[in-house]
Amino acid sequence: FKDINIPLFHRAIQGVYSPGSTFKILTTIAALNEKKCSTKTIFFCPGEFKFGDKTFKCWQKKGHGYVNLLDAIRLSCNVYFINLGLKVGIDNIEKYAKMFGFGEKTGIDLPYEAVGIVPSRRWKKQKFGVEWLDGDTISVSIGQGYVTTTPIQLAVFAQAVANKGVIYQPYIVSKITNVNGDVLYLHTPVKKELKDIDPEIWDFLHQAMISVVESGTGYAAYIPSFPIAGKTGTAQNPFGEDHAWFICFGPVKKDAPIELVLSIVVEHGGKGGAVAAPIAKQIFTAYINKSKSMNLSFQETHLSNSYEYGD
Repeated sequence: FKDINIPLFHRAIQGVYSPGSTFKILTTIAALNEKKCSTKTIFFCPGEFKFGDKTFKCWQKKGHGYVNLLDAIRLSCNVYFINLGLKVGIDNIEKYAKMFGFGEKTGIDLPYEAVGIVPSRRWKKQKFGVEWLDGDTISVSIGQGYVTTTPIQLAVFAQAVANKGVIYQPYIVSKITNVNGDVLYLHTPVKKELKDIDPEIWDFLHQAMISVVESGTGYAAYIPSFPIAGKTGTAQNPFGEDHAWFICFGPVKKDAPIELVLSIVVEHGGKGGAVAAPIAKQIFTAYINKSKSMNLSFQETHLSNSYEYGD
């Protein structure tokens, strides 16, 4: 993050990374909305998934056993989402990824925004001259392989889940005035609503992502009395240590607005649950302590040496 050779490289909008397991939320939305599974669908995780001559590993080497969809999100089970991704198919994954704005600019008022890659059958044929394979779908369904995103795209995605299908275009400049106070520019919010997604999916995702923080891979972000919903991710990096991801929002309370959405990536940081999630906790804690409208008491939460932080 302090590379003197690229001082003007804006990672929030120009950094392109595999989203890792944060992308499992997108796979979940596609699967539920296309009726490829239900929240009660169960798969068995023995710790790996053999496909042809390849073996795809789950981060939990001993396996998660039988898991339903909520626990698969909470525990970030690769084997579950590999099975789910094969049922959903790359065409649906592509469809929903584009629905949420992956593969295109968010429209933020900053120059040189990157777009990342939403891979498809056509994309691979044009790029490499070969056909799409089920093995490619396996990788993409867990946020690896050809799919890439920017931190701002994942922030917008997390915002869409937080707002239950309402997406606001991100912006920096709210208002410009001259020395006399005359308004020269006033930002007009730009939003779109994803009306084709079953509303019950949003409620389930909030519940599942809260469980990630309360008892899953994102426990390092847990703050008592301030419910946070999140998803960890660990993006494979062929050039070095993996990148650590954590997307989250909070507080998640009935009939109360979401106040803060975060998209955190730590280049070469390792596991998202161990590295990115604690950063989210620090940000939320600072935000809460500076908010005069809240009167919350916080208990310091230490990372347990015995707790196994997954991807």
